Amino acid sequence: MAFQEPALTADYGLAKRISPKKVGLGHLVQEKQNLLWAKSSASAADVMQLLQSNGLVALPIYDEKRKKFIGVAHIFDVTMALLDGSQGAVDEPKNIVSSEAVIKRATERASQSIGDLLFNDVTECMVCFHCADPIEKAIKPLNAVPHHVLVTMTNEQEENEEQLEAGGVVEGRYRLLSQTDVVRFLSRHQHELERELLDRVLLATIDELGLVADRPVVSCFPAEGKLALDAFNEMKENKVSAVGVCEKGTGRLLYNLAASDLRGMTVQKMHLLLRPVPEFLSQLGSRKLIFPITAQPETRVRDLLENLLAGRSHRAYVIDDQQRPIAVISYTDILSKIIP
Repeated sequence: MAFQEPALTADYGLAKRISPKKVGLGHLVQEKQNLLWAKSSASAADVMQLLQSNGLVALPIYDEKRKKFIGVAHIFDVTMALLDGSQGAVDEPKNIVSSEAVIKRATERASQSIGDLLFNDVTECMVCFHCADPIEKAIKPLNAVPHHVLVTMTNEQEENEEQLEAGGVVEGRYRLLSQTDVVRFLSRHQHELERELLDRVLLATIDELGLVADRPVVSCFPAEGKLALDAFNEMKENKVSAVGVCEKGTGRLLYNLAASDLRGMTVQKMHLLLRPVPEFLSQLGSRKLIFPITAQPETRVRDLLENLLAGRSHRAYVIDDQQRPIAVISYTDILSKIIP
């Protein structure tokens, strides 16, 4: 039986007000495309090609033996694993000094299965919810890596094993829910939200919500001379998904380097990692350098979310009057305030 939850206007009108405790997850994903995924036996090269051809940065991985989704393969994790040989090692990429060495190392590992490359020690399965489960139930899992959960769109029980063996997951059964989906829903329906949530979070300033005080440390480095590979390696060491790139001397924020900037990466393009960060950003996928989303302590959360969605960004830098970053705020920080 397919997802047929009543429309919001009928079920959660202004009289009742929308609450993350009441609205089902199906409302957030019903218009999204059917799930795109890969088997754990697929090679890392094939997964990278699948991501590139669909313009994605991540997709779920299905373990044929366990008949379960075991996680999400992000292009950042795949790229770094190909270069250092394991998820745990972070120092080896520093020793790569030529384009030939980058291609050689990545090519040697690209035939390895994505399951062995990224999920060899994974024992838990990917978090999965039913379309009728409330939004609040998914907030905490979404705030944990990999920041995605699955939502089932039918009331059927386990998939038929023969169908799984023949071609994978039953067509239309799953959708992938992201933090962006939740933020977009809350922003789109902000005038229908229950008053307590609207006043406590969306109408508050980021300073009043404690977000500036909570995130005072900003990962940032000067623009001059930094190679993309070194920058991404530092991101992995520090366990962050983005860093600010600042002007040397003044500390003025220039642009942002994020894990998602590896979108479109393939083994053949690995040599671009040895280019300076600005050159890397401009050459991979013909991107332009874009000034990151910024905010001031007095910026309202509602306005910040609208700017993030419009800029298709997951984070904003809080800057001072000299445009120097003093904090960074992500969807994770904001969503953690939705459900205390």
